[in-house]
Formats: sequence, structure tokens, C-alpha cells
Amino acid sequence: GGDSFVTHSVTVGGSHRFSETLNVNSNVGASWTESIERVNFTTSSSIAKLFDGGSTSLSYTQGVTPGGGLADSATLSQTLVATANYTFTRSIGGFLSGGVAKNESLSGNNVDVNSYQGQAGISIVLLSWLDGTLTYSYIKQKSKGTAAGGRTATVNQGFLGLTATFPEWRIIR
Repeated sequence: GGDSFVTHSVTVGGSHRFSETLNVNSNVGASWTESIERVNFTTSSSIAKLFDGGSTSLSYTQGVTPGGGLADSATLSQTLVATANYTFTRSIGGFLSGGVAKNESLSGNNVDVNSYQGQAGISIVLLSWLDGTLTYSYIKQKSKGTAAGGRTATVNQGFLGLTATFPEWRIIR
């Protein structure tokens, strides 16, 4: 029942592989939001490094998005995420990830939310056909906007997963 918005975006980008283990991707552009007659700079950039047994990456994104389900207003979102993956043995691997996000309404202050998140997980090959994962996730959101009523939310989640792999089979050979 609220106002809608239309955003037009133009983006150009590229990637460069500095070496076998270092890669950079980047996109830049602009978004025009009709209802508020505003142009915003948009970008998406990442750098990834591979090394023996693992990888690390850092990414930054800025763009115009919907109000995250909290309100029907255009929102300028910025996120920064760092991730590391490492294989400890042939059957055990782990990851660690952390990030921050800032969301600001382009008109008014319906959605002004800062978020902080972290995740850690481990994966284990239990049997030749069965893998297990254990993941912990932490999210904290602080709202200054009217849509969320200036609330703060904290989420702690734990996940346990099992993945079974069955042998390939064919109906017709």
C-alpha cells in the first residue's frame, strides 16, 4: 500500500588476474531513482587470494536496493565482507567470515540499519559417502529508522548438516 520506486542502473566492469593465485574484480556504475530524482554511485569490488590449503577474499558493494522488507523505499546499501577458507587435512576444512553493512533510505529515514555479522564453520568427511558441517552465525542489527522503530536485534544461530552422496547410476547405458 505504499509508494513504489523505479531505479535504472548502468554498470561497467572487469577483472584482472595478477597471478595464478591473485584475482581482482571490479564494477562501477550509476543508479537513477525516478521518484526522488537522485543519482547514486554504485560499485562492486573484490579481491581473492589463493594459497596452499586455502583462500581469502575481501569484497565491497554499494548499490540501490529495496528497503530490506522493512519499508517500501529505495535504500543505499553498502557492505564489506572478509572471508577465509582453509583445509586442515584431506577430510577437515573450515571457514571464517565477517562483515558490516550500512543501509540508508534515500528519502527520509524509513530504513537506516547498521548490521554486523560473523560466521565460522567446519566441515568433516565422516565416511566416503557422508559429509558433516557445523556452522555458527552471529548477526547484530542496529536500527535508527522509523520502519524498525529504532530497535536493535541480535541473532545467534547454529547449524548442523549432513550430506549423503550416492553412487552415480544410469537408466540407459
